[in-house]
Amino acid sequence: TTLNTHFKNNGYYTMSLGKVFHHPTDNDEGWSEKPWRPSSPTYAKAENAIPDAHKRKGRRRGMPFEAGDVADDFYRDGQLTGHALETLRGLAQKEQPFFLAVGYFKPHLPFVSPTPYWDRYDFQRVLLPDTYHRPKNAPDAAIHTWGELRAYARVARTSVVSGKSVDLGGR
Repeated sequence: TTLNTHFKNNGYYTMSLGKVFHHPTDNDEGWSEKPWRPSSPTYAKAENAIPDAHKRKGRRRGMPFEAGDVADDFYRDGQLTGHALETLRGLAQKEQPFFLAVGYFKPHLPFVSPTPYWDRYDFQRVLLPDTYHRPKNAPDAAIHTWGELRAYARVARTSVVSGKSVDLGGR
């Protein structure tokens, strides 16, 4: 029995906002109403969705990151926070106990957020490792090929994935 189903079976009003389960329809029986997810576009800049040069190369994903000149509630997690606060205010008025699950999408590719959050960091001070060889005694689980990242535009399909593999757009 999942946590939300347990609560619902014991008299709670249960709600799901965001990415609580991988697929929004997973565990429908455990929710008092249909799960909600924000419906914002992934990118603020249309050219970042799938740059033309990468459409020709068969890439299905856009840029791996974006610093959008947008308000906090443009991207999904900002919308999710606003909706969660509004929902919580409404649930607080109910006599019935409630269980509110809020699942954020970040950190997850693509790494998109409003510009002020990127401006907090001096990327010139971010140091890259001297070597990309497998560390001695590193567990297999720690080593991977960055397959998901490689599906995004401007990321090398092979070779080392580093800050030099992507165009940081002045960042």
